[in-house]
Amino acid sequence: MTTISKSALINNIGSIQLKLFDCEDEKIDFESKAEKYAIFQSKKKNINRNIQILDKGHYEMIKPFCPRCGSLKHVKQGFREIKPKVDNGEKIKISLQRYKCKSCNKKYSTKLENLKKENNSFFESIKYKIRKSKWNRGGSLRKIAKDVKNFLNISVSHQSIKNFLKIDENQVKKEGKRIVRKFNQLSGYLTIDEEYVYINGKRKYKVSLHDRFIKSPIAEEIMKSRTKKKIKALIEEVTAEHSVISLTSDGLKQYSLVSEDLGIIHQRCVFHMMKDCRNEIKRYLKKTKDDLVTKMAILRYLTEINNIFRTFDENECFNRYEAILNKSERLPEIIVKILVDKIIPNIESLTQFTKDNFIPRTSNQAEQHYSKTQKSQTKAKFKTDEGLLEYLALFMTKQPT
Repeated sequence: MTTISKSALINNIGSIQLKLFDCEDEKIDFESKAEKYAIFQSKKKNINRNIQILDKGHYEMIKPFCPRCGSLKHVKQGFREIKPKVDNGEKIKISLQRYKCKSCNKKYSTKLENLKKENNSFFESIKYKIRKSKWNRGGSLRKIAKDVKNFLNISVSHQSIKNFLKIDENQVKKEGKRIVRKFNQLSGYLTIDEEYVYINGKRKYKVSLHDRFIKSPIAEEIMKSRTKKKIKALIEEVTAEHSVISLTSDGLKQYSLVSEDLGIIHQRCVFHMMKDCRNEIKRYLKKTKDDLVTKMAILRYLTEINNIFRTFDENECFNRYEAILNKSERLPEIIVKILVDKIIPNIESLTQFTKDNFIPRTSNQAEQHYSKTQKSQTKAKFKTDEGLLEYLALFMTKQPT
């Protein structure tokens, strides 16, 4: 049956994209190349290089060594039986070879380091699926325990699930109501943003600090209020051993004041500015009785304002800015109001990215993070600050795939 399926597949292939080293031979064997690329070839993965499997579920170390003194001299002392839980809920029987060190008389046994941790009855694959479920769906610990029972046929307590989801201290450090990702170096181009959440029915703010060249946030903190003092402390303490060049944020006044105190460049988010201008124009157009030509002219001038910030060249940016200011006498009243209230007072903070193109011109990095972590249906699911921080810590570590 296998031969028939292979030949049937190969006979229906019209062409194959070959790699350069496939053309070393003068005559290319089409069928062998088709079989190589068209038919999936599974590769065996070595889960632990120091373990070999014997018959009847017996495991032993290839090169046993004493964990206390490191000696390779040992004697075998039978097997130790364990019954860990696997993905289908069954308990399998595994026998691990026991050893006794000849040098220090330490007794030890074979360890399944990549499959199961010591003194734990669950395989790592089960913990991985639980972490992935939490990462994708969120939900309470009891809800996850119920899903594990329904889909994997495994009974696990909510306390065990909480232990599986504990913050990895090797990657993330918890400091009160703040979690900080461990990093060696920062670019200095930071982005900060906040989002409200409800924790046990009380409204709080989750403030996230990002670095331009690190995908996940470098720090997140839960605050009752977005005060200048707290925001400044967050940035100073997280970046104490690193230099900071710029801070990109939305239009919240506290961010510009903090940037001024720290002596760093403040870039106001261009996207939020465009959004505010667009919303103001929409409200105006709904109320006004202007004709269609006037309304189209207003939208055209709005596009010209947006185009100011759609170039990374400083000279081109200010040429566009001056061009629209020169039209001030014939601009509609609403466009003049937007220029006077939103653009002219903030033109310096809105155009810092044209002077240094590494400065993020928007806070999209933080917004995209929020779209993954805090969807509208999960904003009010958490009862404690610790529960939310443990959930957020999953996104600072390697994300499940």
